[in-house]
Parts: sequence; structure tokens; C-alpha cells
Amino acid sequence: MRERTKTIFILVLVVGIVSMTIAYAQLTQRLNITGAGKVLGKSNWNVHFTDPVGPHREGYAIVEEGNELRRVGTTTLENLVATLRAPGDSVSYTFDVKNDGELNAKISSVFFSNVVDANYNGASAVDEALVKQYIYYSLYYTGTTTTPAIGDKLAVGASRSLTLTIGYKSTAPE
Repeated sequence: MRERTKTIFILVLVVGIVSMTIAYAQLTQRLNITGAGKVLGKSNWNVHFTDPVGPHREGYAIVEEGNELRRVGTTTLENLVATLRAPGDSVSYTFDVKNDGELNAKISSVFFSNVVDANYNGASAVDEALVKQYIYYSLYYTGTTTTPAIGDKLAVGASRSLTLTIGYKSTAPE
């Protein structure tokens, strides 16, 4: 009986050692995960302005033919030239920014160039100060007083209507 107990004990010990060896080998195996990401086809980026609609004039404002706001390429609007004759005069244009691409878009910057500060051509510093004080540019989502802001999103297939205005403040002296 003693011999049989020893044999059983040795068998249990061998099975235990083999089990521990297998368990240790399983726990210490290197885990290799491999793979590759693949974009099927080309993703199309196509965010652009539509042609501006306008000018919409208020008061005695004048926009001479050839001086209308126009689209240059698909991502630039230029040439907003107007004659504002009296307080309350303004000229505005409406246009859409559209996302006809395959990727969602987000505004990263809004940039006005050649605004009143850069365009004053008068001879008098006093006149220049008055122009800067009473002439304004504004850009709003159409029908709101919300300006486009960094981080605003435009989903695939969506568009947002914008209104760009240059005006002579109604609080200006006549």
C-alpha cells in the first residue's frame, strides 16, 4: 500500500509540474497582433462657396457694375466695393458654403482681408478715423446674429447660408 501511495503521489506531482509548466508557457507567450487599415477608394474633399446672390442695397448705397462681390475659384470671395452715402446705408450678399465631399468639415479659421483699415484711401487722418469708426463689415449665418466660429461643423452633404454685409452705421452723424 505504501508503494501504491508513493506512485500516486509521484503521478500527482508530475501532473502538477506539467500543468504548471503549461500554464506558465501560456501566460508568458508573446502576443502578436498584426493587421493593416485600408481606405477603399479616394476620399473626396469638396467644401466650397456658391456664387453670391446680391447685392441687396439699403438706403442710398451704390454698387457699380463690375464691383460686385464675386467668387474666385471655389474657396475665395473678393471685391466687395460699395459707395455708402448716408448713415444706415448697407450692401449685403448671401451665399452658401456647401460640403459636397465625402468627409465632414470643421471651420479652422475665418479671415477677412482688405477690410476698412486696409482700404482707406483718403488724405485726412481725421477722415480715416471716421471711416474706421462708422463703417462695418459683418458675416452671419443668414437669418441669425450668429457669426461663423472656429469649430463649427459642416456634415457631408450639408450647406449653411451666410450673409456678408458692409454698412454705414446709423449712429454716424450726417
